[in-house]
Amino acid sequence: PASKKANITYQIGNLYLDNIHNYEKALAAFVKVELLDPKGSLVKDARKNQVECLERLGRSRDAQEKLDQITSLKKKPEKGETIIAQIGERIITDRDFQKRLDQIPSYARDQFKTQAQKLEFLKQYIASELMYDTAKRKGLDKDPEIEQQVFETKKALIVQKLLKEEIQSQIKTGESDLELYFQAHKDDYRIKDRRHVRHILCKNRDSAFTIRNRILKGEDFEKTAKLESLDTESSGKGGDLGFITEDGYIPGIGKSEPFIKAVFKLKPNEISEPVQTDKGFHIIQLVELQTGRDVAYEEVKDRVNQDYTRMKQEEYYKQLIDRMLKAENVKIFDDKIDEIKE
Repeated sequence: PASKKANITYQIGNLYLDNIHNYEKALAAFVKVELLDPKGSLVKDARKNQVECLERLGRSRDAQEKLDQITSLKKKPEKGETIIAQIGERIITDRDFQKRLDQIPSYARDQFKTQAQKLEFLKQYIASELMYDTAKRKGLDKDPEIEQQVFETKKALIVQKLLKEEIQSQIKTGESDLELYFQAHKDDYRIKDRRHVRHILCKNRDSAFTIRNRILKGEDFEKTAKLESLDTESSGKGGDLGFITEDGYIPGIGKSEPFIKAVFKLKPNEISEPVQTDKGFHIIQLVELQTGRDVAYEEVKDRVNQDYTRMKQEEYYKQLIDRMLKAENVKIFDDKIDEIKE
C-alpha cells in the first residue's frame, strides 16, 4: 500500500538527513513521500524536512518558498474573509484577490469592476499560480537566464529605493516655491480653446456630400451617424468625439491638420464640407465651443506641486550622478562609444 511505501521512504530520508548527511538524497526522499501518499500522516513532517534539507543545501530562497507553500496550504480564512477559490488544498480568499488586484496600475484596475470582469481576473490569477507551479516543477526557476533577470530586477528596485531616499530628502517644497513655479510656467496650465464635435465617416466624397445634404435638409445628425458612419468607435454615440484642442489627439483618427482646421472654422451647430483624412471623408458638426482662459493657482495647485517636484527630482538626480562619478573616480571614454556594436 502507498502508506507503507511512504513510511519506508520517510525512514530512508531520515537516514540520509541525520546519519549520512546527504541532503540532496534526503530531499528527494521526502518529496517522494509526499507524492506516494499525498494525504498520509507523514506528509506534514516530510514537508518540514524538505525545508530543512533546502536550508542545509544553502538554498534559502527555495526553503522560504517551500515554507510559504506549506503555510498557504495550512491557511484558514481569517475573520471577515471569504473563500472564493480553491486549488487542491490551497485556498484563495477575497483578501488575496484584492491584494493581487492592488498590485496592478490603477488605470488597469478599471477593467475589473463588474462581476464578469472580476471572475476573468480570478481565472487569470489561478492560471498564473498553476503555471508558476508547473514551471518550478520543470526547474525553470533555476534557469540561468531567469536568475539573471531576477538579479537585475532586484538591483533596479534597490537602486530605486536608494534614489528615493537620497533625492526625496533633498526636496523641500514651500508654498512660495510652488507659486513662483506657477507664475514662470503659467502658459502650461492655461485651459486651451476646445471644440466639442461629432462626425460621420464616409468611404468617398460623393457619399459624404449625399449624407451632408440629407442632414442640411433636416435629418438628425446623431441618428444619421449611427446609421451611416464607418467609424465603429463613435457611430454608436451618434458620432460624438468629445472635446478636442488645436494640438490634440482626435479619437479614432489621431493627428490630422485638415480635420482640426475644419473644426476651428465652424460655428456651433454648423456642418462642415466633406474633409479628407487618411481614414476617409468626414462630415463634422460643431456641438459646443469653449474659449480658453487663464487659471488661478488654486485651481491647479496639485498639478503644480507634481510638476515642481518632478523638476527638482530630475535636478537632484543629475547632481547625484555627477557627485558619484567624481567620488568614485570614474572615467568615461567618449571616443569609444561609437565603436559599440549594435
